[in-house]
Amino acid sequence: MRSLKACIVLISALAVLAPWSSASGSLSTVTVYLPGYSYAPFVTLLGFSSSDIELDAAGNLYLCGSRDIRRITPEGAMSPWSSAPATDLTLLNSGDGSGAGRALCDCIVSLSADGSYSTLHADSYEWTYTKLGPDGTLYATVWVGDGRGLYSIDRVTGTPAILVNGGPGPGGDGLYADMVIGLDEKLYTCGSTDGSLAGWGLFRLDGGQFTMVAPLPHGGFGLAQDNQGLFYTAVSAERFDGSIDHEVWLIDPSAGTSSVLADGPHGASSVAYDRARDCLYVPDTAGNVYVITKSSVAVHRDSWGATKARYR
Repeated sequence: MRSLKACIVLISALAVLAPWSSASGSLSTVTVYLPGYSYAPFVTLLGFSSSDIELDAAGNLYLCGSRDIRRITPEGAMSPWSSAPATDLTLLNSGDGSGAGRALCDCIVSLSADGSYSTLHADSYEWTYTKLGPDGTLYATVWVGDGRGLYSIDRVTGTPAILVNGGPGPGGDGLYADMVIGLDEKLYTCGSTDGSLAGWGLFRLDGGQFTMVAPLPHGGFGLAQDNQGLFYTAVSAERFDGSIDHEVWLIDPSAGTSSVLADGPHGASSVAYDRARDCLYVPDTAGNVYVITKSSVAVHRDSWGATKARYR
C-alpha cells in the first residue's frame, strides 16, 4: 500500500459537520488507481459540508448538513428538502424514511417524502447511523459511548430493542460506522473491533454477532454495494504535509480483500450507489460531489514510484 500517513480524521468524519467554505473548495484533480473506473465531478455546493448521502428510488440524492438536508436530482439540480436534525438518512421507495441525529438531538426522526419530520425516539444516546431492512426493520447504532450497540427501532412507538450489545468486536468492543443491507439481505457495517485502524474492517451480521468480511487498513465510514456485490467506502486521511484528502476503497467480500479505488482532495465520510444507473456518488467536505462510473476502457494507473512520491 502507498506511503501515506493514514489516520482517521474523526472530527471531520463523525462529528456533526457545520457548513464551511474554502478558496480550495472548487473541484480539483482526483486520481483513479484501479482499471475500469472513472472519477468525475457531478455537482458542487460551495460552502456545504455533508455527513451522509442517500438515494431514493427515483435516483435523487440527499445530502445531510447541520439541520439542512439538500435534494439533488439525477440531472444535478439542487433544492432544500428538510430541516430535520438528521446527520444520517435511510429512505423507503416511497420517499419516506428515518434518520439519526447524533449530538444534534440524541434522537431518531421519522421523515416524510416532502421533508417534514417528527421525533420518533429521543434519549441521552448519540444515535449515529440508521438503515431500513427489506422486511421493514429499522436498524440504528450508537457508534460509541453510553448505549453503544446495534438496535432495532419500532417504527410506530420508537421503542429501541438491543440486538448487539456494544461494538462489533469480541465482547462488544469496538465502534460502528455506516451500514447497508447487502444483496444477500444481510446487514453489513464498517467499524473497528477495538477502535484502532488495525481492527478496522467490513462486518456482516450473522445471527446476533458480527463477522469480519474484509479488513480496511485505512478505515472506512460510508458504505454502499453495487450490482455485482462489491462494496465501497470512503475515509478521510492525512498526507505527510498535513493536508487532508479522501480515499475511496473497493471491497471484494468473496475474496476478503480491499483496495484503494480512487482519491481526491478534502475529506469524505459517505458514499451512495445508484444501482439503476450503476454509479457511485462521493461527496467531500468542500461541497463537491463526485461520481464514479465503470468505464469500458481501462483507466490510467499511476506507477508505484509516482504514487509514493505524491505522498512524501
